[in-house]
Amino acid sequence: MVSVYGIPVGCSHNRAWRLYAETVRNPRGFPATLCRDWTSATHSCDFHIDGYMGFGARPPMQGKMYLLTNEKPPYARNGP
Repeated sequence: MVSVYGIPVGCSHNRAWRLYAETVRNPRGFPATLCRDWTSATHSCDFHIDGYMGFGARPPMQGKMYLLTNEKPPYARNGP
């Protein structure tokens, strides 16, 4: 687990399928921002919607996409 500004962040591959399943019902529930390096002290990223995770994704997208989720269901921060 990594901490950014004192907030724990990380990836749970065990939760990945749950997140994707939620995108089927809520395709715009997981907005993401394109950013080269979210945690770099020399490069900061302002969050703006560049695309969506999961079912709402529209290829072709290239690069690293970052998003926030809730800790427990519903995981999406954007409502249906």
